[in-house]
Amino acid sequence: MDYTTSDVESLDGRAINAAKNDREKELLIEEFQPYLHGQVHRLTGSDQRNRDELFSYALMAFNEAIGSYQADKGHFFAFADNVVHRRLIDGMRHIYRNKKNTVSLNDYDEQGEEIQNKNVIKASIPQYQASPEQASIAMEIEHFNNQLENRDITLDI
Repeated sequence: MDYTTSDVESLDGRAINAAKNDREKELLIEEFQPYLHGQVHRLTGSDQRNRDELFSYALMAFNEAIGSYQADKGHFFAFADNVVHRRLIDGMRHIYRNKKNTVSLNDYDEQGEEIQNKNVIKASIPQYQASPEQASIAMEIEHFNNQLENRDITLDI
């Protein structure tokens, strides 16, 4: 989604209206579903196991962002991105906390030995959770670059 400054301001107004109008809220949520799917995919990578559950967290977070957005605090997209990202991290914590005591057949190879990659994944989760602000900043930079490209301006980093 590439937005100009007027689009961002229009989105801010749409979010305020959506908080008061259920039909507008449904339209806004429907419009941002690809973005929400992208956020879930960014967090889960190629792991398909928890995508549906995490997508429901993303939908609830986006709905929450619409309901609690205040225009004087900044732009809606930045606010919603932050809320969705944090709720997805909370969702991942909840999923892994509740599933750590369960045993999946996928966690073991044919000889019954635990797959070692799972330990690498578990070790990387705390590191990822420690830097949610970095992911948010990266999204803002990406959004900024898209805005610059719309105006035929390039930023060499």
